Amino acid sequence: MWPYAEFLGGLGTFAIGLLAIGLGIRLGRKAAWVLLAVASIVEALVLAGLFLDWGYDWFDRTALDIALNSNVWVALPHALALMVLTILALWGTQAAPWTVLLAALQSASFPPVIFLVELDTDFSFLSPAPLASMYLSLLAAFFLLPTAWRYIPPEGSRWHRVAFAPRADLIEAIRSLTDLGFSVSPPETILESGSARGLLGNVQVFVTTRPSLFPPAYAFRVRWTWPSSPPPIPVSRPLFAHVERLSVTERSCHYEGLSTASFSIFPGSLQQFLVVVAQPRPP
Repeated sequence: MWPYAEFLGGLGTFAIGLLAIGLGIRLGRKAAWVLLAVASIVEALVLAGLFLDWGYDWFDRTALDIALNSNVWVALPHALALMVLTILALWGTQAAPWTVLLAALQSASFPPVIFLVELDTDFSFLSPAPLASMYLSLLAAFFLLPTAWRYIPPEGSRWHRVAFAPRADLIEAIRSLTDLGFSVSPPETILESGSARGLLGNVQVFVTTRPSLFPPAYAFRVRWTWPSSPPPIPVSRPLFAHVERLSVTERSCHYEGLSTASFSIFPGSLQQFLVVVAQPRPP
């Protein structure tokens, strides 16, 4: 099994990273805060790896000793870990997108640094310390993502246009629901497009845009809930998205539209769709 240990370690790291992303999408703010704390601990462990033995088998030599006496580049990934921790301490979650970039750069720097330093020192760095540091740095990038995507760039800025331009029509359509007396909330993350809730007669309507995990896509969901009478079945899908689902239960109706880019939706079409589904069923 040992010859495949590095491969299994990388595969496990990737699986944990995807799990962290899924938790960030599903659980929202609480998961983001927990993962941010874990990412900080992970980066501290990577930094501590500078003081551990990087020698293979019987050879004993710390990364700090190599940096001070023969090749300073071995400390590059650890310096990036220190930068991530410093930025988080000084600027907090506002700088989270930059910490993701630095953590990814830190992870990518490990293989060339290890290779080049091996050539310069003439011995292998397949010991647990550098390998664990490399895997941990990759995990840090994954763990920081849920905090990074909660940072909303200022409206009108270039980054705001990059993040939301493909879904601008959907965001504007949800905002327009104030015309129906709905309570509207702006996007909580750059992966969302806002939410709304309100009443159409005696029918409760909830609009959400939390992303879909399976399949990965932007999602637009509506739920109508009737207090007593069974809901009507919509005649046809509204064609807002590439993939659409409509389902009806005893007292509710559910719509889900999935898209990897934009939605064909406008304020008038959304309002009409909500009203048509909520209208009383003829006797």
